[in-house]
Amino acid sequence: MAAQALYRKWRSQTFDELIGQEPIMQTLRNALRDGRVAHAYLFTGPRGTGKTSTARILAKAVNCEAAPAERPCNQCRMCRAINEDRLLDLIEIDAASHTGVDNMRETVIDRVNFRPGEARYKIYIIDEVHMLSTSSFNALLKTLEEPPAHVIFILATTDVQKVPATVISRCQRFDFRRIPQREMVRHLQAICQAEERQAELEALNAIARYATGCMRDAISLLDQLMAYGGETITAQQVESMLGTVPSAAIARLVNALAAHDPAAGLGVIGDLSTTGVELRELARQTVDYLRALLLIQMGGNDTLIDLPAEMLRDMAQQARRFEPASLLRAIRLFNQAAVDLRGNLQGVPQLALELAVVEAALDGADKPLAANISEQAASAATPVRAIPASAAAPVLTRTAGESQVVEAAGRPIVIERPAATTSMPPTSVGPTPSPSASDAQASEVDKLGLLRQNWARVKELLQDRRRMLLGILTGGVRFLAIEQSEVIIGYDGSKKEAQYNARRLLEPENKATLESVLSDVLGGSYRITVLAEDQYQARPRPAPVTVQPPTPAPQPPGSSQPMEDPVVAYARELGAVVRELSTD
Repeated sequence: MAAQALYRKWRSQTFDELIGQEPIMQTLRNALRDGRVAHAYLFTGPRGTGKTSTARILAKAVNCEAAPAERPCNQCRMCRAINEDRLLDLIEIDAASHTGVDNMRETVIDRVNFRPGEARYKIYIIDEVHMLSTSSFNALLKTLEEPPAHVIFILATTDVQKVPATVISRCQRFDFRRIPQREMVRHLQAICQAEERQAELEALNAIARYATGCMRDAISLLDQLMAYGGETITAQQVESMLGTVPSAAIARLVNALAAHDPAAGLGVIGDLSTTGVELRELARQTVDYLRALLLIQMGGNDTLIDLPAEMLRDMAQQARRFEPASLLRAIRLFNQAAVDLRGNLQGVPQLALELAVVEAALDGADKPLAANISEQAASAATPVRAIPASAAAPVLTRTAGESQVVEAAGRPIVIERPAATTSMPPTSVGPTPSPSASDAQASEVDKLGLLRQNWARVKELLQDRRRMLLGILTGGVRFLAIEQSEVIIGYDGSKKEAQYNARRLLEPENKATLESVLSDVLGGSYRITVLAEDQYQARPRPAPVTVQPPTPAPQPPGSSQPMEDPVVAYARELGAVVRELSTD
């Protein structure tokens, strides 16, 4: 005879044995005590959270022969009959295999008026009720609204959105929640103790994390591990059987991100991929870990952060090393990597994870570099006046207070600073030339480089405003140049996908969104131009501007007054008082 599965052996038999559903348990107990049992119930929630078990417990409780406070007692004739699956007045229907209206009419509608043979109430439990057809729901409505006094309907579903509102309105609805990890671990420990097996706490935590709130899955995994062998269930056995990633490896990966060390992060990914771990599981666990760090930073309570106390202390130290914005971007990157891994790129299956590691590790590390580039761009934008060749000759001989003595045209000249001036202006003479073509080109290169360095910010803004643009920008189009306030995007004219994405970029809403994001990142107002790459030609450089020294004004005929030195003339322009030193 086959051994009974643990999840059936340890199925909840009383309200006290229900795990993680205290509000539902208390409501049903009060209804039984006060004699306010409804004619129809709707139990909805994720799988493995106790919906069908609660339905059977309620069926026992309304038919139990013990006192109301002790129901169900599991000792009376009715309770034993239900536990042994031999009570004919308890009808369990699998809606997935009885979807048609004929099945519903034959099983329920035509028989509902017959009184129960043994029990006080005839109980109909319809599991996965959302699988019923529209005709079946319509046929059931009248009976469900006004059933005979001896009938109770209990409907269970994992997808309540598919249940018609007319059916929901005729039932008392109870929403079952996922079971918290701590409660799952305590229940697994109780099972191990009753089965006389040893299990490491870390192993049980790993089982509970993998089950994601589903107690049936957790107990089934524990059953598998007991058959795996060994007197003690270890965390290593759980990782080997489930293909999960050790928590220590995830912690090392996150430490590499916090230290802005992509090489260390790539090393962790490489080591794990060679051991054969499931890459999507690695991405999922990394997202869960980073989410926990974010919740710790935001002051999340124990309900949100369902982790052991020792692990929480270590993670609190890690959380201090991240900026909240960096954690948000890292979560998005690894979540997107989990999606990209579905493509299963041949040859380099871990590429999506590696890209996420590098981008997340470099996030924040390039801020000083970006700030330096911005300062350089700002300084490059400041006009500088050229110094004529004739003005390069004067040499400072000595400084006396606020005066300077220079040699100009072979004569000693004293230049006194104006009283309101606190510092000397730059020693330059002549008109201000236009910025050279090389300076303009360098500025455009800096803007394009600045866009690349802030690409994570661009992606973040696009995800919030119009996420579809991220897919368009990776479909055969690329940024070619930034010329003044125009961002030029090129596409490969020989590829249909690139042509299609280029047309989509020019759609009014897409174009406006992208221009708004680029303007926010680059600063200023920018527009986009989309053209084929073979049609793009860089703007011709303007001819270099030659700055000539100022030409002295011609002297009137017959004048014996010497021509004024350019340095002295420029000093007068700046408001300086110029006087000639006596050579006597």
